[in-house]
Amino acid sequence: MEDPCFVVGKQFEDVKTFRKAIKDAAITEHFELKIIKSDLVRYFAKCAKRDCPWRIRAVKLPNSQAFKIRSIEAIHTCGKNAQLGHHQASVDWIVNLIEERLKHNVNYKSEFHKLLETNTENIPKLTIFSDCRKEINEAAKRKFPSANHSLCVRHLTESVNKELKNSRLVNLIWKAAYSTTTTSFKERMAEIKEVSLDAARQIQQVPPCRWAVIYFEGSRFGHLSSNTNEFHKWIIDAHELPIIQIVERIHSKLLQQFDECQKKGESWTKVLVPSAEKRLLESKQSAASYRVLRSNEAEFEVLSPDRSHIVNISTRSCSCRDWQLHEIPCSHAIAALISCKKDVYEYTAKCFTVASYMKTYSHVINPLPGKNEWSKRTQFHPNNEGGIVHPPNFRRPPGRPEKKRSCTEQLNMGKHTVRCSSCNQTGHYKRTCKAGTIPSIEQ
Repeated sequence: MEDPCFVVGKQFEDVKTFRKAIKDAAITEHFELKIIKSDLVRYFAKCAKRDCPWRIRAVKLPNSQAFKIRSIEAIHTCGKNAQLGHHQASVDWIVNLIEERLKHNVNYKSEFHKLLETNTENIPKLTIFSDCRKEINEAAKRKFPSANHSLCVRHLTESVNKELKNSRLVNLIWKAAYSTTTTSFKERMAEIKEVSLDAARQIQQVPPCRWAVIYFEGSRFGHLSSNTNEFHKWIIDAHELPIIQIVERIHSKLLQQFDECQKKGESWTKVLVPSAEKRLLESKQSAASYRVLRSNEAEFEVLSPDRSHIVNISTRSCSCRDWQLHEIPCSHAIAALISCKKDVYEYTAKCFTVASYMKTYSHVINPLPGKNEWSKRTQFHPNNEGGIVHPPNFRRPPGRPEKKRSCTEQLNMGKHTVRCSSCNQTGHYKRTCKAGTIPSIEQ
């Protein structure tokens, strides 16, 4: 290794510092590392290229946390291929690199701030739906710290119904999830507790801010569950096919869906998509009978036959929480907007417009030629393996491997026959033999 930082006898503060240094060197020098042994007291790695003889060994010094390079064998003969991807260049490594440059480089700081200032308004509100397993929670916090993470309510109801088999509980959970006031939510939870105390305890283990509308901070646009089941149903007929046929089936399905959605969008003449337009029209009809009292430029009190609601058009919120849930003005918000001569469509989320719908399906999906027209690459440059797809690296799991024993002798043996040692007949033992009792009965 040409890097003067890596010489025999060089010491590092601890094992973490050494690992970071060797990873940085591998990325800088364009070679892949294959770690043979790495723990808190020793480190042994080599070049991942099969014929390259380069090796490095480092050990922990006694009575210290410092690590020392013990040996570096040979030099690289692999050519150090400067490929597009690098296994050591993980997402965490890239994030740490950017953080270090932002700390020490003024130009990076100014450019980064300019980027944030110009793109803050374009960053979409991200809401993640999942079953909220520990691994997914940790990954979401690490990779999307500003996103709102929601539990899929369908997963919650299925897990409860799997154990208790009660359809009424499922309906109550959905009603609790859609509750727009704390009072109605507590009433639904009380009903769940009356039906099944075990179900109530299981649901209480999940924070309400993860699945209930009234406590959720982000925007769900009226959705409380993910659509993974719909996707599985969409390609259910290709589930058992080989991977190439599955990809071809998904490709053809996407082509068909994009074409249908583009034709559907071209036929719409309203500002919003039909489902949002229908919801807005129904809310307008209900708002006609409301009375509006204006408090200031943004806040309104809307009086309905049942009760009054507070609407804030600047924050796009209503005390009924329907506006926040669907991102479409509710009947109270529409009454307030009409009273101050505001355009209702401007206060509706842009994702519900026909223009956004058409933009979503405007991307081109290129057609695929038949398999017999696929070109086969037979020659590659020795230093460029970008076209070769290698099998994944196999790492031997820890512990002794399990032995699979198949006793062919036992498989070939017939059924064991029981024989009596007293009368020499089959089908019973001496203890249950009746041959000796028959003469005594006849006498």
